[in-house]
Amino acid sequence: MKSQQLPGGFCEACFKENGGAVPCPHCGYDPRRSIEDGSKLPPGFILKDRFVVGRALGQGGFGITYLAYDSSLSFRVALKEYFPRGLSTRHQTGVVRASLDKKKDFDYGKKKFIEEARKVAQFNNHPNIVIVRDFFETNGTAYIVMNYYEGTSFTRFLKTCGNKVSFPEAMRYLSPVMKALDDIHARGIVHRDVSPDNIFITSDGRVRLLDFGAAKSVFAAVAPDTSALSIGQASMGKEYFPPEQFLPSKHLRGKNIGPWTDVYGMAATFYRALTGEAPVRAFDRAAGESALQPPSAKGAKVSKKVDAVIMRALSIKRQDRWQSMFAFEEALNGRTPSPQKPLRLAWVTVTLGMLLITAGVGYFVYDRWIKSPDTVTETNIEEYRKGVERYEAKDYKTALTYFSQSANAGYAPAQYYFGEMYYYGQGVTQSYADAAVWYRKAAD
Repeated sequence: MKSQQLPGGFCEACFKENGGAVPCPHCGYDPRRSIEDGSKLPPGFILKDRFVVGRALGQGGFGITYLAYDSSLSFRVALKEYFPRGLSTRHQTGVVRASLDKKKDFDYGKKKFIEEARKVAQFNNHPNIVIVRDFFETNGTAYIVMNYYEGTSFTRFLKTCGNKVSFPEAMRYLSPVMKALDDIHARGIVHRDVSPDNIFITSDGRVRLLDFGAAKSVFAAVAPDTSALSIGQASMGKEYFPPEQFLPSKHLRGKNIGPWTDVYGMAATFYRALTGEAPVRAFDRAAGESALQPPSAKGAKVSKKVDAVIMRALSIKRQDRWQSMFAFEEALNGRTPSPQKPLRLAWVTVTLGMLLITAGVGYFVYDRWIKSPDTVTETNIEEYRKGVERYEAKDYKTALTYFSQSANAGYAPAQYYFGEMYYYGQGVTQSYADAAVWYRKAAD
């Protein structure tokens, strides 16, 4: 049924004028056909007596982003719906319902979803960051309203340019993003998901930073037994993630995550833009399985200095990278960065919004994490919990003893802690290769 909130003759899926033609000549939407995917809101669904839901723009493990129409202001917007896979279902009326046995986790995630929207909104005057217009709770869940931009992602742009661009052209598009990230860092916030997919070139040529974090830390405090892999497993397939993002979510705070994390993501984005391919995953490099060649060895026409600057930014150890986005940009421009002083900000591990998550991003592994193999017993789980207590007390040797049996029995949380202890040399001799082995076991 046609929404009364729309002007006459407009498609309720793409909101373009079509004179009532069916199917729509712009997007192909045909209201006579039944909607096969019951997980999404149907075109024409109205929220808050104001927003008309249109076609889905993308869906990830954490939520769905729709094109929508703001009937009060009479223009199109992007509408992000909190709809975590594995924690929620949709009633035939469109209302979102939390799974009965996971309502606590659902409610926690919804709260964080709104909190992060508030954080993003503080950058609404920034020319290179997505604008948040509103956020609210209704329909059993939460929503974020953002500006909708016509244009293309940096990934798609590169494909139209023969899959790579020159260094000056890469700087033209990425320098504004670096400045935006530097502004974000000045507020003590880390993006944590810098990649070509999350950089958007609008139709008027402006570059915008999208998708602040891929929703991986929203459940960080749900429960120690269930949350760790939500970041680690998703990170293993990300060529743009540094090693510190492989760690259990509770440790993605303080000294581990900071501007240097985004420096790595931006350097990996430069690498992709200049060479036509993403860099070798940090996870594989840390395990000694692959080596990273400099951009020039991959055909990029850059100077040795630029090679060295990018390779430094892609260092496995975070302390070896440029410690600020400003320093990284200065080095790329051939200027000598001022001596880097220790950062005074208490870096918060916010995921900033979970905005515009495209299909497949933010893969949610909650169900996988809590299902243990048959070899794991209640005793193993209890040993793991004791191990966590000793680990937090920095009694690493005792923690290692407790973790040992449950890790060898196949209990993924304990395996992940093993990986972390090898990564940092806590109670064992530091070994990135051994850390990678245990991280892989936890992910399998």
